[in-house]
Amino acid sequence: MEISRQGWSLFFGRQNCVTIPSSFAHPSHPGAKVMRPKPASQLLIAVASGLLLAAALLHPPAGAASPSPLIQTMVDAVSEAEITNTIRHLQDDDSLPGWDALQTRYSYSPHLAVERDYIKNRMEALGLDVRYHSFTESSLSLYNLQNVEGTLAGWGPGEEVVYLVTAHYDSVVGGSWLTPTLPAPGADDNASGVAGVLEAARVLSRYRFRHTLRFVTFAAEEQGLIGSKHYAAEARAANTPIGGVINHDMIAWDGNGDGAIDLHVGTRPDSQALGLAYLSAISTYHIPLTAEYITEGATTRSDHYRFWRNGYPALLAIEDFSDFNPHYHTPTDTLAMLDTSLARRFVQATVATLAEAAGIISPGVTVSLTGPASVSPGEGVQLRVMYGNATDAPATGVAVTATLGGGLRYQGDSGGGTLARPASRRLVWQAGTLAPYSHRTVVITASVAESVPLSSRVTATVRIGGAVPTDDPADNRADWSASTPPLPRTFYLPLILQTAP
Repeated sequence: MEISRQGWSLFFGRQNCVTIPSSFAHPSHPGAKVMRPKPASQLLIAVASGLLLAAALLHPPAGAASPSPLIQTMVDAVSEAEITNTIRHLQDDDSLPGWDALQTRYSYSPHLAVERDYIKNRMEALGLDVRYHSFTESSLSLYNLQNVEGTLAGWGPGEEVVYLVTAHYDSVVGGSWLTPTLPAPGADDNASGVAGVLEAARVLSRYRFRHTLRFVTFAAEEQGLIGSKHYAAEARAANTPIGGVINHDMIAWDGNGDGAIDLHVGTRPDSQALGLAYLSAISTYHIPLTAEYITEGATTRSDHYRFWRNGYPALLAIEDFSDFNPHYHTPTDTLAMLDTSLARRFVQATVATLAEAAGIISPGVTVSLTGPASVSPGEGVQLRVMYGNATDAPATGVAVTATLGGGLRYQGDSGGGTLARPASRRLVWQAGTLAPYSHRTVVITASVAESVPLSSRVTATVRIGGAVPTDDPADNRADWSASTPPLPRTFYLPLILQTAP
């Protein structure tokens, strides 16, 4: 967390915060704080930047939403032992024998690169596409530092939309501003946040999603959110459509054991919608957390702020300020002082939120079909079929069947493999065996008949079949339709007859 303990209270005003709305308070948490938002903090919901959230979150039905069994499995898979092990590695000085808490991840120390590589190796072991995002901040004498980014590509439609879970991996103690060799184990600030990112990646990488997920750890947060400044600015320059950012910073201190946490969502409606989705996940999956929902008084002192500055929805998930960690920015910020069960609950809420927002694909064979929203008679049209195997076992005997509706005629395709029954309207590709977590794309070219009437619709359907250990039939079919131009509007002008004088 980029702020001194003495200065923190300047940024965490409690007068502009609300706790979980009563509709989100789960009956299993009778001690949950509940109050209505103040007028200045009304929760205005906007679905923006690809967030798959409904305005109905403001008025959810009575009682908790029904949990998805698939997402419940993911929530249950979050491991406190994995989180603990990651924190232990990040606080440990690898050059010394045994386990210790003598490492420093100070931004000016060569030890930072050791933990950077550790994070990269962990992400690569999960099968993520990993890169270093390098940056320089010469005004602070920070040269060639790296953020670490792991990507789990979406399978679409909507794979261009990206959801992020983030944390900073550098650390600091008071004296290391001058002496970077001093131990700065930073177990809570912020090895806990990094452990949360890596554990979310471990659980989520076992599945596939419509949208893309990225797991990012930032350097030089303690010097002024420098790594995230460069990363978010690059995303904005590239017009990357970021649907939401969940930033973990200090998630493993619970001195009084009450499970209270803070969600800093700020004043952006899309960030508030993301925060409500996080609250809904806590309630739906019965995660024992009591979340303070902070709008006007939200802090700008962590990496989520850089995304706000660049117009992206983001929130900060952090432990309760009123139960402040006394070991903050000291050599005693070690694993021995932490409550890793709290960190597990943070990660459970993050996993559930992202699985829902990113559009989880049920394990088994799956197919999608996309094309233009409108077509014209006599013109060509391209339909994109994406099919895949979203399990950890091979899918055998896979066949994909596309049926073109009346008015469409097959012209050709690319990438489909063996077309077993080439016909004008019914196409069957024998795909054979699909490797675990693999997918393919077919582009069908068709023509729209001249005879197709205006103000009508043309349609197509695609189905997939194959042998897999588990499968959800709901993902085995996809439909597409498009409209033709409307009929010309007819205007009737009055006929005025004038008698000659």
